[in-house]
Amino acid sequence: PACEATCPPMKGKGQRAVTASPNANCPKNELHPAKRQPLRILASGLYSLWCLPTRYRPAGHGPREAAVGFGGQARANACPRRTRRPRAKARRNPMRVLAISGSPIRDGNTETALRAILEGAQARGATTGFVRLYELRIEPCDACGACVSSGRCVIEDAATSILEEIEAADGLVFGSPVYWNAVSGPMKHLIDRTYYAAHAKQLAGKRFAVVLVQHSSGADDALGTFRCFADEQRCTMLEPVVVNTADRQGVVAGDRGLLQRLRALGERLASQAAS
Repeated sequence: PACEATCPPMKGKGQRAVTASPNANCPKNELHPAKRQPLRILASGLYSLWCLPTRYRPAGHGPREAAVGFGGQARANACPRRTRRPRAKARRNPMRVLAISGSPIRDGNTETALRAILEGAQARGATTGFVRLYELRIEPCDACGACVSSGRCVIEDAATSILEEIEAADGLVFGSPVYWNAVSGPMKHLIDRTYYAAHAKQLAGKRFAVVLVQHSSGADDALGTFRCFADEQRCTMLEPVVVNTADRQGVVAGDRGLLQRLRALGERLASQAAS
């Protein structure tokens, strides 16, 4: 064009734009370097203001990283227009409460008490499971020591699947009659077989309830087994329930106050397991 004598060349790769007086008649008037220079200065000033520290920056202004921060967490002084909307929390699977019966009597006092606890847990939205140890073959711990290094009990029997269910459960309920001031044999075998989890901390943080059914005495000694279990496994034992004078059938089923107490225990267990 006719103005090339007065218009400097356009800025290209590896070239530096030349500042010159604007030519109103230049066909490249909008891209004239002299026209762009004030815009550069203005943009540079705005960018400097944008990058000022928070304490010097006008309220409601700031770079995106000030609003979002590291890890996507919004800061208190962030610009509300640049704050990300909080993501909806992922829906958690329903909590699971597993009851383990160490009684040889089906639907006896021990199992009636366990069922009442599970009813309370179900009222809180929990899914439940029930295991009868007397119907399964559970070998005693043979003190081989292999679980210390492997993190698993190497004995293959019915306890293998029960231990997996225990690990997957959010809350546990143990129920046993009191025999000679102790829990029943199958219950003790199962507890002994959880020794591996104490090293791997696979049960740490779980909450569990205990129901003991006795004739007149011995429950205090039997509770020592579960207190030791809670300490070694780093679990939390809720207040245990001891049923006395339960040497005949129907004692638990006929006690409405006790059933109400057991259901309340199940609700509390489910609530704490979900937290």
